[in-house]
Amino acid sequence: MIETMNRMNRISRKLLQKLGRDPNPKELAEEMEMPEEKIRKIQKISLDPVSLETPIGEEDNSHLGDFIANDDEMAPPDTVIHRTLSDEIDELLKNLTDREAKVLKMRFGLQGEKEHTLEEVGQHFKVTRERIRQIEAKALRKLRQSSRSKNLKPFAKYFTGTPIKKRERKKKREEDEVLGPTEEISENEEVFEEDDDLDGEESSKVSSPAIIDEDVF
Repeated sequence: MIETMNRMNRISRKLLQKLGRDPNPKELAEEMEMPEEKIRKIQKISLDPVSLETPIGEEDNSHLGDFIANDDEMAPPDTVIHRTLSDEIDELLKNLTDREAKVLKMRFGLQGEKEHTLEEVGQHFKVTRERIRQIEAKALRKLRQSSRSKNLKPFAKYFTGTPIKKRERKKKREEDEVLGPTEEISENEEVFEEDDDLDGEESSKVSSPAIIDEDVF
């Protein structure tokens, strides 16, 4: 049963990318060459709550709750979405320099990072928050121009801008009304010293979907 559920998750991810939405049981049944009723039963099993006191193994001294490491673990459908999204963002980040990727990871809470404000990221790199805003804007332009950016469109309905991003957009609009739009850096302008500690950093897996934002893609 576990192998079948894992296979269904893999096929669900593939169909999500292809269709731009969650596949229905009939579509899954056709792809997996299984009866639709069996697909529905598997989905029901995967979603049914299981008691943390359920015994594991032949003895009763070990329970399911003993093996749960994360209280916030996602339900199977969310896991499928997040895994697929994680892979897509991972590929997108390869279009950026290590420096730009690091800024986006800190700003959007990617790769296990906590989401940071402009001020916090600026303090980390010892630059102004406006400079961080410029780097972020430049990096997001690169992502929009990537041919893979269209693969993030299907995920937009699942996520909205995070509270930090919404507050900062409001603050930016208020600043622009008073001071006028801020000038962005040119494509060739260097922001960090060449010998900073970011050059060896890799852009691998992500753990947050916060980059899916109505103002990003």
